Amino acid sequence: MPEPNQNLLIRILVLWNTVITIFLIVLFVLYFTAGHKGLENSAVESSKISSTEKRWTTTAPSSLASITGKMLNFKFETDESDITWNQIQKDKSLLSKVNNGLSTNVDGYYFLNLQVTMDPSISGCSTANRSTVELVKIQDGTKKSLLMGLINKETNTTGILSKVVECGAGERLIFNISNLLLKCVDKNDSKTHLDIIFMPRL
Repeated sequence: MPEPNQNLLIRILVLWNTVITIFLIVLFVLYFTAGHKGLENSAVESSKISSTEKRWTTTAPSSLASITGKMLNFKFETDESDITWNQIQKDKSLLSKVNNGLSTNVDGYYFLNLQVTMDPSISGCSTANRSTVELVKIQDGTKKSLLMGLINKETNTTGILSKVVECGAGERLIFNISNLLLKCVDKNDSKTHLDIIFMPRL
């Protein structure tokens, strides 16, 4: 028969094992219950985020779909002392003609591309004085030079002059050239032309 001391130790060990077992069961239950709720909450949050992202991705293209850019080409023409840039495309909504330039009708970004070429075969025409051509923006009565180039006496052209500018509706783009050189401009649109690429403000 086991001695009394041994019986006491056995009872203490059994009680200790029971307490440990109950404690572990409680821990496992709490762990898995809280973890499951955490997964549910994270799934709900992620579904909210994905639905929000979905709303943004579905609405953004519809708002951007109506925004389009335009490309316009202008041919150089003269009428005595007046300069006229005649638009080749039929759409006249973006720019309007003014005296010796153009007036913007829409706010946005304008990529300007200008080239002016002289025809030395015309009597009295010479580029030896390195004549200057200029495209000026007039805003609220203030003039700002956008493009400026010299006629090269060897190539008889300014080459391509380019710049991107932001313009508001009602601003004017004026072309400046001396009256003496006006009759010397080569009106072939492959040599003298003004091209504009327009992008609206987002």
